[in-house]
Amino acid sequence: METKDINTMTTSETSGEKNNFYIPINVSQKHKTFLWVWAKTGTSHMVEVLKDFDFDQYGITDTGLIFLNKGLQQIHLCSLFPGHENYKMMVSARNPYSRFFSFYRHSHRGFYQDMTIDGFQEFLENTIVGYGTHDCVTFSERFPDYYVRVESMFEDYCKIPFIIESELYKSGDLELLCKKKINYDGDNHFWKDFYNPSLADLVYYNTQEYFRFFGYERASWKK
Repeated sequence: METKDINTMTTSETSGEKNNFYIPINVSQKHKTFLWVWAKTGTSHMVEVLKDFDFDQYGITDTGLIFLNKGLQQIHLCSLFPGHENYKMMVSARNPYSRFFSFYRHSHRGFYQDMTIDGFQEFLENTIVGYGTHDCVTFSERFPDYYVRVESMFEDYCKIPFIIESELYKSGDLELLCKKKINYDGDNHFWKDFYNPSLADLVYYNTQEYFRFFGYERASWKK
């Protein structure tokens, strides 16, 4: 099968190979699970939770996977690989309304006072089509087996077999960790204050399948 996301990165020098570019992906061979962490979906938090669950960085080749680096990497690409059917697929998720606002806020780091509804509208109009058709949204070839939504992290982790079998879960540390904020930027703008019906429709109609699969309500932008 052909791989996607041609903006590849990472080189491998395994077995003398150099200057070979591979699409990187996080895979746990122990748990037979690969991970997609879409930007602005609590990925720093997920990396913290999963750092001791034997995920390593692999590269996607025409025939399968090649080991690249030890440990979990914060990779925001979403690609499948030959043989992915033999693995579980795990993803991070977030209400798209909140996620797109988080991107807008990120673009104003240090200048939060300049954020406006008009500016947010311009941001959405300039970016959402590209994001809306991304495989992290459409799941065009397969749907996730496991997912962790920002809004219900602990509950979602508790549905994953290798998580509830772990000492992290049994000790109660996972629940505590899920209550911890990681990478909080200090801005207190409320994302629902920036939406109106037309902007909400712009987000919703470009990410409908995402809303449906993860159970997000179309009207969730309303206060």
